[in-house]
Amino acid sequence: MELQAAVDVRNLRRVYRTTIGVLRRRVKDVVAVDDISFSVEAGELFGLLGPNGAGKTTTVKMLTTLLIPTGGSARVLGRDVVREADSIRGLIGFIFGMLGVFVGLTWGVLLFHLDLSHTDLAALGLAVLITTFSTSGLGLLLGCISLVSIETMFINNTAYFLLLVFSGANIPLAQMPAWMQTVAWGLPLTRGIAASRQLIAGARLAEVLPLLGGEVLLGILYVLIGFSLFRWFEFQAKRRGTLEAF
Repeated sequence: MELQAAVDVRNLRRVYRTTIGVLRRRVKDVVAVDDISFSVEAGELFGLLGPNGAGKTTTVKMLTTLLIPTGGSARVLGRDVVREADSIRGLIGFIFGMLGVFVGLTWGVLLFHLDLSHTDLAALGLAVLITTFSTSGLGLLLGCISLVSIETMFINNTAYFLLLVFSGANIPLAQMPAWMQTVAWGLPLTRGIAASRQLIAGARLAEVLPLLGGEVLLGILYVLIGFSLFRWFEFQAKRRGTLEAF
């Protein structure tokens, strides 16, 4: 009996429709994914390589049922990504980014002699996990916006830059104007960074629990907002027959 591929893609295509021009607006089709085919066997490690704009993220979004293909077909675990999207969502997981935190810490120790000798590593790991959760909530919100806009990279890069500025990652909060500090405490990452710095300096888990608790609550808030927005976009897409809005 022939084993079924875990992922099977045939002539997959995705075209965005947008408008260009200032005085004379006109419709333009942007081909994000152009007739690709591949299969991934169960247990196989598979990667998509290419420059920015090659269609890697768009392909993953289609395989995870976040975007509807313009043409072709794709099946995940034997299920069609369009007709059986709900059942696929209950069987797959999609996560990335957290490993980069630990890689960054490793380089910090090796290159910049970051001292972790007084650090409760388990507590620091918990802080990283909680902060990853809270920023994932923001990522869900940004992901929903990217569903209706082709300017995904611009939106995400702008949000990333502002988050680094306001969260205290590069500029200490104490050196910021009062209005920036107010904005910072309403963003994920800020409390996580503050808690991690205290832990690295030798603080105990009990001392940073208020910060981590606030980070958890903020993450839940962003997840709820992102999920609600996703459901609203889904409703609008079914009503209008398209996700494109901007």
